Amino acid sequence: MNVIDTRSLDTDTVEASCDVCIVGAGAAGSYLSLRLTQMGLTVVILEAGGRVFGDGASVGIESEFDGAVYRGATEGRYFGMGGSTTRWGGYLVPHTERDIRQNQRGEFDPWRHIVETVKQRSSKVMSNLGLKPEAHADAIIRSIFGNKVESFQDSGLEIVMGTFLPFRRKNMASLLKEASKTTGQLSVFLHAVTTDWQIGDVPERGTGLRTVTARAGDKSVRVSARFFVVAAGAIESARILLEIQQQANSDPFRQGAAVGRYLGDHLSCTIADVPSSDWRLASKIFAPRFVHGWMRSFRFLERTTRADASRAFAHFIFEHENAGFELAKKLMGGLQARALPKVLPSEIIHGTAGLTALGWNRMVCSRLYVDPKTPVHLQLDIEQFPNYDNSIRLSDRCDASGRRLPVIKWEVKSADYEAIHETASHMLGLWPGKQRDLPELQAHQGDPRGQKPYDAYHPVGVCRMGTAAEDVVDPELRVYGMPNLAVLSTAVFPTAGTANPTFSMLCLGDALADRLAKESKH
Repeated sequence: MNVIDTRSLDTDTVEASCDVCIVGAGAAGSYLSLRLTQMGLTVVILEAGGRVFGDGASVGIESEFDGAVYRGATEGRYFGMGGSTTRWGGYLVPHTERDIRQNQRGEFDPWRHIVETVKQRSSKVMSNLGLKPEAHADAIIRSIFGNKVESFQDSGLEIVMGTFLPFRRKNMASLLKEASKTTGQLSVFLHAVTTDWQIGDVPERGTGLRTVTARAGDKSVRVSARFFVVAAGAIESARILLEIQQQANSDPFRQGAAVGRYLGDHLSCTIADVPSSDWRLASKIFAPRFVHGWMRSFRFLERTTRADASRAFAHFIFEHENAGFELAKKLMGGLQARALPKVLPSEIIHGTAGLTALGWNRMVCSRLYVDPKTPVHLQLDIEQFPNYDNSIRLSDRCDASGRRLPVIKWEVKSADYEAIHETASHMLGLWPGKQRDLPELQAHQGDPRGQKPYDAYHPVGVCRMGTAAEDVVDPELRVYGMPNLAVLSTAVFPTAGTANPTFSMLCLGDALADRLAKESKH
């Protein structure tokens, strides 16, 4: 792997060529580059950040807001090698059949396509992430919960297990190091902000992208490639496509494509509280476990898929107030981000005992330590209804690199509040309860209509995948009207679904890698 700081180039402009040019070195770009170099392709990554992560302001990338501030654009975006994986929890959970709704018209169903892709690709993705593929998740769940599995199933709920990446793998920049050991070639240009896109005739493909230019002050790199992939996160994906539209003499995409429209997320809010008398029981049963060396956590889905119901999941959250837990989080977070953690001596003194408890429970009890006095709540995460007005557009104001700022409009509509209320009532009505030796749940007193649910930093929808007139990319992630350009980010999901989107996105990326490798041979 050749890592170049664009700011330190010997000449004002450097020319580079490759099979595939990827914009963004986060989860999507890192994984895709690994797969492509495994198949012998030459890859160039353009990354706006540096070796150490930073937020948008640190690299000159800003946003404007039309109305409420969307936290997914302020607190959920990071730039640099590894992107937002420098700060995330590394939680992997797939979308499943619970995401599929009945399609009465026989049209292409993006959710059916996503679920099928996850089924086909999950083992390979897990393997490339350094995890042993598992075919017996149900057996693990049963070994942990025993006959409580039937209690949930009888009541109409399903227990779903997710896996946390090992600490050393959470920052997916580690995949770039793996790519350097393959038969392909990988170059990464840091502090390289894409500013100019040249459109022209592409051999055997008609009109397409020919080059992209990225700048760092007065230095620039111009990359020519057979294929280009925008893998810069959902918001930047939409922004880049809007910039390509702006720079073209005529709209290069399919007429009517809803680029930047239908911005959605998971809405997250507390729907129930566990009484203090059951806190210990809740943590004993539902606190994260370590199985085969990996940390697992659990969530609940409705077993019966209601055709008109929003996709959602529920899970317990524990209000950790343990000094050891906070100390561990700071230390591990600093290492994950490849930055020195800011820890006070007093925090080390007060947190030592807690660290001992964490270590004991990890090694002896194979579970994450939760203090018995920790308050416990049931959290609901539910997808937003697709809303055309929730959008990303370009401002008249430019940032330091001369790019027009994205203007983000994001609102929670009355239909979303109604869906929260209906889903919460339904799930709490299905809870097996004390008669099945489970914690009691008391409906949370705060009405979701009166307290704003917060977004989960899972932006979706702004470059939707499908075959309808408004869709932006096809099922193989090609941008309509631009056959050598693809988008690989959560932007292609139509809605947020029943799971954190990263793992399913990586499965789509695995399929994309195979397609690009195959087409590169022709």
